[in-house]
Amino acid sequence: MARPGSSAVGRGVLRSTSSVVTFWIAAILVAIVVVVPAVRGGWPIVGFVAPLGAFLVWVTWLVLMRPQVRYDEAGAEVINIGRIHALPWARVASIRQGVNLVFELEDGERIQAWGVSYPRQRSALAAGLRREPSIPQRDMDRYTAPLEQLRQMAGPSAAPVTRRLDLRPLLVGGVLLVILLAALIVPFVIGVAASDPGARVL
Repeated sequence: MARPGSSAVGRGVLRSTSSVVTFWIAAILVAIVVVVPAVRGGWPIVGFVAPLGAFLVWVTWLVLMRPQVRYDEAGAEVINIGRIHALPWARVASIRQGVNLVFELEDGERIQAWGVSYPRQRSALAAGLRREPSIPQRDMDRYTAPLEQLRQMAGPSAAPVTRRLDLRPLLVGGVLLVILLAALIVPFVIGVAASDPGARVL
């Protein structure tokens, strides 16, 4: 299920609510794993666990939180893992909801928005508590309908479809990976040097 959010009419963000919940659960678990050794005074362990935890949180954020669809009157921006697709409405032929939200371009190419999964169906228990006559089916037009409305209202445009790397999150991940590798290598180098002062580690 995707969570819509908007700051103005015709502008908003779509992202899977289940992904958001999963990310925060994972982040809390990682924080607990880091804090417990720190409280017990195990700082050498924290020196390794903290970089590892930060890297794992980044990976989880990149996979679960970063994928999303941003839209306004000009077009949609599909953010997938490591990649951003800017789609002017004039270049979009149709929008449909499958397992993920799919933008079909005028040249036949299909762009899947990994961050917007199909709407969740309410359970039988929820339907019974609401005294609904039947279990409601998934509303597959919940997110495509407003996007299609914007697409149809948009005027002609010569703006092309553009694609680019999602550089900032990737750079952050690279820095965290370097820190993690340093946390693994430095204690090893120090340990070898302490055990054999005359040894050459590298």
